[in-house]
Amino acid sequence: MTVVDAWVNLWDEATAARFAGDGKLVDVQRFFGKELDAGHGSGDGLVSAMDAAGVDVALVSGPVLDWTRSPSVVADACRAHPDRLRAALEVDPVRSIRATCDAIEKAAADPLVAAVRVVPMMGTEPINHRIHYPIYERCEGLGLPVTINVGVPGPKFRARLQDPLDLDDVCIDFPDLVVVGAHMGHPWEALMIRLMMKYENLHLSTSAYLARYVDPAVVKFMDSSRGRSKLIFASDEPLLPMARALADARDLEIGAEAMAAFLGGNAQRVYRGLPAA
Repeated sequence: MTVVDAWVNLWDEATAARFAGDGKLVDVQRFFGKELDAGHGSGDGLVSAMDAAGVDVALVSGPVLDWTRSPSVVADACRAHPDRLRAALEVDPVRSIRATCDAIEKAAADPLVAAVRVVPMMGTEPINHRIHYPIYERCEGLGLPVTINVGVPGPKFRARLQDPLDLDDVCIDFPDLVVVGAHMGHPWEALMIRLMMKYENLHLSTSAYLARYVDPAVVKFMDSSRGRSKLIFASDEPLLPMARALADARDLEIGAEAMAAFLGGNAQRVYRGLPAA
């Protein structure tokens, strides 16, 4: 069974310090109940942690605008470990939508880039706002999946920006775009199930959410014929350590086929160009 962690973070000391010093992000640390350190500091350290946890492949988050710059913590790590790491690049449309879309175009040429991330809570507009539409259009044309944070954030960000009902517009307006709802969509799990049943290209990941807290209706869905292909395992390493998240995921009471799909098979099918374990 191949295990894919679809959301890990890799920071060096400078990046961790910027994160910890950002007043908007301080509640992220409080929510997870831990002080933020530099994490693994390098691709080598991250891969060692993956070996210890039993993770074969990981999607590493980083800014899309940094991908072609040198040095780049995430790009350098992925290039040093192309058999274990892929990038999922976060956009910043507020800074410049043209620069963001140009950066997506350049990054898409690199086979190490597996997805693009949209995190509405970090901006000022909801999932279906037209500021995000050029990103969705570009990714649809390039065949790049998009992860979109959904649900009430634990930290003190505006929940209305991440209402999963807004995915309805995105999936209708971009029918060939592959979308992964990130961070579980709580407390709208029933809505997420219905939307996933409606749209074949819509999925949901467990990033930042221990499996023991997953809504029982979601667990039942992921063990069904219609839901087996929809759920994707992810941690939020190091904020939610991958070893803890994976151990919790393995305790879910679902069948072997559903477990294999959840822990790796669905991610290998959904994200672009993941390496085989």
